[in-house]
Order: sequence, then C-alpha cells, then structure tokens
Amino acid sequence: MARQISEVLIDDIDGGNASVSVQFAYAGKSYEIDLNKRNAKKFDDVIKPWITAGRRVAAKSGTARKSTTTSDPAYLAQVRAWAKENGLSASARGRIAQQTLDAYKAAH
Repeated sequence: MARQISEVLIDDIDGGNASVSVQFAYAGKSYEIDLNKRNAKKFDDVIKPWITAGRRVAAKSGTARKSTTTSDPAYLAQVRAWAKENGLSASARGRIAQQTLDAYKAAH
C-alpha cells in the first residue's frame, strides 16, 4: 500500500496558502511564522530599518562560549580608550591582551 504525506503551509496572518517560513527573534525569544509572498514582503519592508540599524549577534547555545564582543570593532575601540585612560597597554591595532580585556570587563 502506497502512502503520500503532504505538508501544506498556511499563512499565519491571513489563513491562505503560505510559501515561506520566516524565523526571527525579539526580546530574547525566537519565533517562526508561515507567510505567503505578499505578507513576507510586508514583513521584510517593516523590519528592514530595524535590521539595518541593529547589529548581528551569535546565536546562544547551551554551552559556555567566549563573548563575540572581542571581534566587534566598536567594543574593541572602547576597551582601547579605557585601557589608555587607566594606564594599561593596548595597541592601536591587532589583538588586545586577555588581561586587559578581563580588567575592562571587571570594571564595567
């Protein structure tokens, strides 16, 4: 006996057929919504300014990971400025010593 199983996406906004599942996160919670092309375009248009103004962050996992801020140029500039103000060495370019990063984190 043959069996065929079909998955049909239903647009979560208007109840019609959906063509895409969209994943997004807000306020620390992840969501998924099924949308047709028109509603997906509306979603993209509305969220685009927020995405453009924001910054990407690494997904959280259950394991402890080193902070991704150590690769963020703005964060590193803050650390360098703080280190200079507090008499610690931090070169203008390249890696910052872990000891300096740890001192900055402890102070903030």
